[in-house]
Amino acid sequence: MNFLGHAAVAAWVRPDPAFVLGAMLPDFCSMVRARLLSTSNDDVDAGIAFHHQTDAAFHSLASFVRLTSAAFKELLEGGVGRGPARAAAHVSTELLLDAVTMRDPAVLVLYVDALDAGAEDVLGRHLRFEDDQHAARWARLRLRLRNSGLPSSWEQARIADRLSAALACRPKLALDERAEQAVGVLLPRWRERVEGASEALFSELSARLGVVRKDRAWLGRQE
Repeated sequence: MNFLGHAAVAAWVRPDPAFVLGAMLPDFCSMVRARLLSTSNDDVDAGIAFHHQTDAAFHSLASFVRLTSAAFKELLEGGVGRGPARAAAHVSTELLLDAVTMRDPAVLVLYVDALDAGAEDVLGRHLRFEDDQHAARWARLRLRLRNSGLPSSWEQARIADRLSAALACRPKLALDERAEQAVGVLLPRWRERVEGASEALFSELSARLGVVRKDRAWLGRQE
């Protein structure tokens, strides 16, 4: 699950900017290779713990495994190598689920509020990174994301670009030209498949986490 998905799921539990920031922080740190050593804010700490709890539950969901296995098979049939195919199936499914969560304006507002809360003069002062360089990477990412505005929609091309960028730094998983073409063929069908499965997937996740969903309006197929 990516950071926007984590924001949406964290909102089921505690729609509070500090908690939501914590739920997204592990992903943010991974994006810029910033090592967060500790925090001195209980709400951020709780959000970080919930992030890991959510990931452990999410990646073992039967509905998620079915989706990624089917995408993996299609990409293999399209001539993509096993490593890139497995990675692309996993990441593309998560990105398409993010596109579903973005239908809820409340999630987008919480996302922006959490980014604002992460500023150095707010909750940022409670984050202790490995060194100043790591802290600066987080600060630049937070500012870039905040200045980008609301991620209200992700077109297919943008999802494909994000997928390629996410795998580019891993030589064994990076997509070559043939793999990118296969992903381009898959995405239109895969968007529909993921949207159709999202209701069951998020129901399964809420049951696994033992929390009550508050988001039925934005799940399932968009009319």
